[in-house]
This record gives sequence, structure tokens and C-alpha cells, in this order.
Amino acid sequence: MKRVICNVGQGGMCIEDFGSYKVVFDCGTKTRKPEETIGEFFCKSDIIKAVFISHLDADHVNCLEELIKLCCVERVFIPLITDMEFALLQCKNFTLGGAPLVDFIGKLRDGTVEGTRIIHVQPASFASDDGAEPLDITADFNLDIREISSRTEIIIGRGGDDKSHKYSSGHQWVFVPFNFRYDKRHKTLLDELHDLLSNINSLGSIPSELAKRLDKDLLDKLKKFYKEGVPGSINGNSMVVYSGVKYTSCTCYQHCGNLISGNMFVNGSALTIKCGCLYTGDYEAGGPQKWSQLQACYSRYWDNIGLFQIPHHGSAHNFNNDITLSDATFFVCAGYNNGYKHPHQSVLKHMISSSKPFFWVNERDESLHIFDIKC
Repeated sequence: MKRVICNVGQGGMCIEDFGSYKVVFDCGTKTRKPEETIGEFFCKSDIIKAVFISHLDADHVNCLEELIKLCCVERVFIPLITDMEFALLQCKNFTLGGAPLVDFIGKLRDGTVEGTRIIHVQPASFASDDGAEPLDITADFNLDIREISSRTEIIIGRGGDDKSHKYSSGHQWVFVPFNFRYDKRHKTLLDELHDLLSNINSLGSIPSELAKRLDKDLLDKLKKFYKEGVPGSINGNSMVVYSGVKYTSCTCYQHCGNLISGNMFVNGSALTIKCGCLYTGDYEAGGPQKWSQLQACYSRYWDNIGLFQIPHHGSAHNFNNDITLSDATFFVCAGYNNGYKHPHQSVLKHMISSSKPFFWVNERDESLHIFDIKC
């Protein structure tokens, strides 16, 4: 298997290529055009068994519609959100991304994307839910499952006569999503947005109400609010996904040989690390409690994680210095000259001083990284 950390700039898209199919983790960019981005990394014959979307912000999802147009995308996994959370999200997307993105995200949430199954991952208290029975999506596209529990192990076998879903070493590969929910952040956002939009009676009517009553002054206020009003990501939910072998006694590794570049902070010309990867989206890792909660949720897989995504494009608010206590290589996805100052200087300083292998993937060609997985 090959793992590709795509150079999409300010956004996120990672691909795991298993040969006969691919799995995608986030699918968006604010730096590049969606159709050009998808055309570079995919072709019409590709079969996409699953796409995992950490949250429904434009920079994590605005390429997905183009991907579905080009390829056979069998399933998309998204975090389950409430009606009010959806209204708030659509208000942001309308303000920053326009009506077409709002319409597509509405179809995602409603499960009305033609030819693609949409599966919602339920939010859960951090360490209380051990997940349901493993979900095997190898062949049965007609399997009518619309919701799954957080920490459900998702299995994709090799197809044909291979029913074991294991590699030659005997290791079973799994994808494990967890939908983290932040009720306090959601309440803060709701209160502040209510104050800002005091002349709009019902937030439930957003974005249709905005479309009717939007003027330049309100638009400017909303843009400033979404960029500066709430620390970190505004999302009430962010989905983390582990991809790797199931068992803790593991002899699978991933190798990357192109680590010397202007965006790479590591000494050496090649690297061999454990095969698992933790894709963190915009997870809010700041503070000891949230970091320990993340470890607890993925405790059974933690020793297999060799590649770790720094949350929220390297935002200082979402960062935790204890991240570098993990025996892993780290990467951050952020535009080279983005307006959010990602990754933050304090994050870069800590990563460099930790002497841990670390690379920054942006829109530059040389920042793309490919890992070969051997089991």
C-alpha cells in the first residue's frame, strides 16, 4: 500500500492506495482549484472504497464533489451533527464559500448524493464507547447502513477469494473513526453568533435568511467573526481516524525516502516507521485532558502509530506539546502563505526543538510525501 500526503496547500487530502482501490482522508483545499486538484491525484478508473471527512468546512470537503463526478466513490463517512450545528456550519460555508458548496454539503448531510452511500459517525463520550461490531464494506455496496458508532472498526478486504482481510504477515488492516464532540465550544459560538445576527430571528433559517438579507457590512462582519471570533476551529464536531493494523504486536512498517526538502525538518535521507497513521482533522488537542482523551480512545492502536497529523493545520490553539512524546513522525497540512498564519510559529519552534521527524505539506511540488507500507 502507498500512503500519499497530498500537496493541496491550505486544506487537507491524504490517499491510501491499496492497488485495487483507494481510501481518502479529507478532500479539500483553499489554495488550489478543486477540479485541477482531483485531476492531478485521481483518474476515472479509480475505485474509492471510502472517504473519511473530519468535518464539513470548505477546506476539508470542497473537492469531494469533483471526486464523486470523476470516480466511483462508494462511501463517504462524515460526523453526525445536529440540526443547529448544521445551520451554523452552513452559515459559515455560505459566508466563506458561496451557495454551491452549501448545496452540496446539504446533500451530503441528507444522504442524497447519487451513487454514493453516506454514513454518519455518531458522537460519543471520549472513552466510554468501545464501538460496535466491525463493519465489512468489501463488496456489498447495497448494505444499507446510515449510522455507525464511534470506534467501529471498518474493514475492507482484498476482494476475490480472499475473505480474511489480512496481509501476508497475518495483520488485519482497519479504519477506526471517532467523532469527538465539543458542546462548550458550540454554545460559545451560538451565543456570539446570535449577538452578531440579532436582526435575524431564526438561526434555523440560515443560510436562506442570509441570502435574502445579506449586505456588504454584514458579510464583512461574518467573515471577520469566522476568522477571528472563536479560538481554534468553530466546529462542534471533529472526526479523527486511525488507519493501520489492528493488533499491537506489529511488524508492519512504512518507508519514506524523500524527506530532504525546504519543508522538511529532519536529519537524514530516508525514514522507516511503524505503519499506522492518525488523521486528526481539526481535533482540539490543547490541554492535558484532551490529549489524554485522544490517547484513551485509541489506546489499543497507539503503539502502531508511526505517522501523526498535527491538528488544524498547526494552529497553536489545537496543539499540545505532549504530541512529541509519541514515537512517531509528524506532518502538518497548511498553505505556504496562508492568511491564518498556519502552522503557528510556536508550533514550528516546538517541533524543530523536539528533534522529531516533521514535515510541512503545502502547495509546493516538493512538499508531497509518499510512504510505502510493507506488511
